[in-house]
Amino acid sequence: MLVDQSLATVQAAPQQAGTIIANAGTDPERPALNNVYVVNSTLDEPDADPSNGICFSTPSGQCTLRAAIMQANFATDPNTIAVPSGIYLLTRSGYDDTALVGDLDIAAPLTIQGAGVTIVDGNGTVTGDRVFHVVDSAGNVSLSAMTIRNGSVPTTIAGDPSWGGGILVNNLSVSSLTLHLSDVILEGNAALMGGGLYASTGTIDLKNTTIRTNTAIENGPGGGIDPAASTLTIRDSQVYSNSAYNGGGVALEGMLNTRIERSEFYSNTAAGTGGSIANGPTFDNPINPLTLMDSNLHDNFSSFSGGAISTNSTLALSRTVLNANHAVYKGGGIYTNPGSAAIDNGDNAACAAAPISNLDQRGVLRPLDGNGDGIAICDIGAVERRPSYSDLVPWLYLPLILR
Repeated sequence: MLVDQSLATVQAAPQQAGTIIANAGTDPERPALNNVYVVNSTLDEPDADPSNGICFSTPSGQCTLRAAIMQANFATDPNTIAVPSGIYLLTRSGYDDTALVGDLDIAAPLTIQGAGVTIVDGNGTVTGDRVFHVVDSAGNVSLSAMTIRNGSVPTTIAGDPSWGGGILVNNLSVSSLTLHLSDVILEGNAALMGGGLYASTGTIDLKNTTIRTNTAIENGPGGGIDPAASTLTIRDSQVYSNSAYNGGGVALEGMLNTRIERSEFYSNTAAGTGGSIANGPTFDNPINPLTLMDSNLHDNFSSFSGGAISTNSTLALSRTVLNANHAVYKGGGIYTNPGSAAIDNGDNAACAAAPISNLDQRGVLRPLDGNGDGIAICDIGAVERRPSYSDLVPWLYLPLILR
């Protein structure tokens, strides 16, 4: 509430276009810290000089959302951007990590507060890119009161993996990176992994968030969310009408811990496993605890197993209802398996064809013999299971010396 009142005061104060409102610095050559930038244009124009502390786009001389982010990226301390109601359509195609073109790259601690009917449209059919990209150096990022829609990342762009159609949290070196979403709608986004949101590592916290009509393309996991090796918390939220091969709503592959409270998952679909949630541990991270409390999963569908939930790991349910979910093969509500239905259950011909070309999303050669039956068959999904030595030679006992 204090933040809302502060921003309301800032927006009501008289100002010149593109100026910083709070805590102005005295050095014109450096941006002031802990400032609030107030966006005053829906144009998608870059900042004229990100180093000068003035949100001033080129050529129009307005404070656009892109210009404000470029200014905030130049600072190292937290900044806030206030974005009024309106549709902010991204139009600058291209790929970089500076927010000059393509998606909106966030590279420093930042809070972006919308006005409830603030819509940031990735316009992916034109830009060929997602909406927001949170990079390693961002540290702590909060997005609130906005809709993030129509981001689309194809699988054919060199150097830009098809992760996170709406938001990509690409944390490769800073384990403390955190993304908070509050009163946010993620809708109509598409990518190979995590149609709405993909996070490589870090902490993802969603509150009062709606994840809907997002898609993981080309048999990828996580139509709504793929948090990869992140800790995920979902509270008081809705996840519905998303689709993927595994995990129509959420795919937990290589996760640390997931907690879902007072949330509703419905009308999600999976062509493989987990119409609503697929909890599939990886070789490197075999224990992925999934806890659901006071939640409702209904009317989800899987063409294979686990209409609501497919899990190969720890699952705890408390005061949670599963109703009217359906799976063609096994587990209309919940499918549990110490192994994985995806292992060695793919199509070798499809794996050999472009753009897969016998490589999984990490560049690991496929197919491999994941279940130890002597026949190498591609796994379902974007990641090929790499068997351990004990999988390949289970009859060997300690002590064993290999030379």
